[in-house]
Amino acid sequence: MGKHISRRHILRFGTVMGLGALAGCDQITFPGLSSPAQNPAQPSGPSPLSDAPPASMSITSASGLRYEVQRTEAEWRARLSEHEYAILREGGTEPRHSSPLATETRNGTYACKGCELPIYSSSEKIILPQGWVFFHHSYDNAVLTGVDQGHIEAHCRRCGSHLGHILYVETQVLHCINGTSLIFRPIGS
Repeated sequence: MGKHISRRHILRFGTVMGLGALAGCDQITFPGLSSPAQNPAQPSGPSPLSDAPPASMSITSASGLRYEVQRTEAEWRARLSEHEYAILREGGTEPRHSSPLATETRNGTYACKGCELPIYSSSEKIILPQGWVFFHHSYDNAVLTGVDQGHIEAHCRRCGSHLGHILYVETQVLHCINGTSLIFRPIGS
């Protein structure tokens, strides 16, 4: 946690290749990362829908990506509060129960606060007592995952902003997302 996105060392679209844990999340269990060889139920090769980045994104080095939406650090700091910057750009985690989006029940779309890319549908949302925003799935090609220090992190594929983590929670693999990373747009607004 706390590392800049340019230092992520494994980045993929689509299918998650293991399970991660959210630091400090004592109510969420973590069975451990597993490779395809250890768990034959997991995909063993690249997904035909997920192995190529969109044409607007090009890989610039082994340690970073060139995102469709790019801003300087000064531009990001001007757009985001200090708290938002710490989460979206530095990989932080908001305190439990601090976002009203954790208990939001209206129908709508959740978009990235960094670039407004639609990321999640309310139809995929699940409300759990742990205190963050949980989803079963994201929209296709909306989330970029990265493995950092044994955690699977979820990032916006368009601007690289840190959203949260992909975890094993109450027998389900879920996207555990910081409400600070999202903008909620109710249907009809």
